[in-house]
Amino acid sequence: MPALDRADARGPGTLRTRSFATLLAVSLALGVFFGSTQVSVSAFADVHHAAGAAGFPYGLMSAASWRPVWPTGGTTGTPRPRTDCP
Repeated sequence: MPALDRADARGPGTLRTRSFATLLAVSLALGVFFGSTQVSVSAFADVHHAAGAAGFPYGLMSAASWRPVWPTGGTTGTPRPRTDCP
């Protein structure tokens, strides 16, 4: 594989591609959604004088995010090194 010279890389760069912009937009949207969900649940519970009750929905959200990892064992064990990389 020939060595790459930085002078030859005149493209837009990784951070200016449409794929990265899409990834950034989706990440921002998810962050806003989950952040606003936590704030609204806490505010709703506080307005109804049951601030301690906000823990139950947070527990449900946590369990829902843990559930897809459970059948596969998650990240237990030592990861094997990749052998398909040059």
